Amino acid sequence: MHRFRLPTLLLTLPLCFMAARARGETLHVDPSGPLDTIQAAIDSAQSGDTLLLAPAIFSENPLVRDKDLTIRSAAGSRAVLDAAPLAGGGNAGNGLRVVRSFVRLESIVIRNATPAPTGAAILLFTGQVQMRHCRLENNWLGAFAADIAVPGQFDIEECEIVGSDLGLQGRRFTRVVRTRFEGNRRALGALGEVELIDVEVVGNGVGNEGFGVVLGESWGRLEGLRIHDNRGWIPGLWMERGPFEVSDCIVENNTSLASPFRLGGPAGIAFVRVSDATLRGCVSRSNRASGAVDGVGGLYIDRSRVRVDGCRIENNQSEVDGGGIRVHRGSNVELVGCSVVGNRSDGDGGGLYVHNASVRLDSVVVAGNESSKVGGGIAAQFGATLTIQRSTMASNVAPTTGGIFLLEAGALLESSIVAFNEGGPTLLCAGTLALSCTDIYGNTDDELCGSDLGGNVSVDPQFCDLDPDRESFDLRLRRGSPVATLDGCGGLGALSVACEPVSAQPITWSRLKRLYRPPTSVRRD
Repeated sequence: MHRFRLPTLLLTLPLCFMAARARGETLHVDPSGPLDTIQAAIDSAQSGDTLLLAPAIFSENPLVRDKDLTIRSAAGSRAVLDAAPLAGGGNAGNGLRVVRSFVRLESIVIRNATPAPTGAAILLFTGQVQMRHCRLENNWLGAFAADIAVPGQFDIEECEIVGSDLGLQGRRFTRVVRTRFEGNRRALGALGEVELIDVEVVGNGVGNEGFGVVLGESWGRLEGLRIHDNRGWIPGLWMERGPFEVSDCIVENNTSLASPFRLGGPAGIAFVRVSDATLRGCVSRSNRASGAVDGVGGLYIDRSRVRVDGCRIENNQSEVDGGGIRVHRGSNVELVGCSVVGNRSDGDGGGLYVHNASVRLDSVVVAGNESSKVGGGIAAQFGATLTIQRSTMASNVAPTTGGIFLLEAGALLESSIVAFNEGGPTLLCAGTLALSCTDIYGNTDDELCGSDLGGNVSVDPQFCDLDPDRESFDLRLRRGSPVATLDGCGGLGALSVACEPVSAQPITWSRLKRLYRPPTSVRRD
């Protein structure tokens, strides 16, 4: 995986700045003092100086050009830069403009940047802006890096960006740490290298046009993001180009909305044309997507190469194919140690939908998913290739093919469990399927299609606690399970032995009906 480096400019500018500050002075800015405006202090300052702002409201639109400065509020206070347009016009709409400079802002509120002509709280040209403990509120644009030949860089920590049409637009390099975006129409967009750590994106989006986090033509590291309760076209996390390293993120309760003019996009996590990416330890759950093309609830992967490791894709809903996950258009995906549980699709593939792409599942649980058409657990179609190893598919539901639906697709299923799925046939092989060391039991039917490579059985796997009525999908195995160790195969399924056998336990009527099947033998075509 690519190792990310801070750009040279980001490294050298602070060093030059710190050297200059050693010789710098502190200028006190107070409406009642000799330096009564921020602009007056900027004009008087030399590179390396610090502007110390009194706890006051400064109604102005300052410009920093060719200087490296620190602008901070006095200890224990927050000065306010009110960027409302000046009566005489001029720099109408913008707050602080930074041109060919390094500026560090500390404990400052910037507000009321209005639409004309750009309305940015911070409008950054060449250079860098560092923000610490700041708040941008009620602006047309929050922090905006202008699109010029050498765009500027943002380095933001422990800030709040709220109530903007667009909270942050970064270019070239964007670093955001422990910062919250709330109540913006569009929260965070970036091009170039990104580093996002412990960022919260909550309650953003207005109507159909809003978005949560959109990283177009970007690459970098994302860690500890929490993106939730957003609405709009792309309310969750969207990534293009790569490579990306994404870890420990939670993307939940987002809703994508379609309109007559724009199709609804993915509601959870999306990789589009990404060269290489790792998604590790993340959760995408309870997202709702609408739209006729790309409205996928949990995880959307398009023309990308992605490894998904130890992630949970849960309780997402889609109006199109792929309630939990959709992989298509030549993508290559590995799912390792993941759970795909409780998702629903109004199209094909309640848990996972694969179209003209390659997917490998290793130690994956696919359970409690539902499709209104085919493939309650998995649907693979038209050039798709599946490799399913040491995985468990249980209690998935569809009118046709509760387990795995293949149409002009190929699959290998080995050392796995397919049990208690509803919707016959459980396996539909309108493609090529090869099975070995797989337990097929308690489904609407237990007939085996495809090629029998040996070691297949039809026995109760004895899960610890499978009860869809209680939304319990504990698919670990009871001690003594006949598939915990199988001659010539080893253990089957995604999960280990974890609970003791019981002689009697309460059971719901619906579960009892699902468990009862007339004796069947596994048919080998």
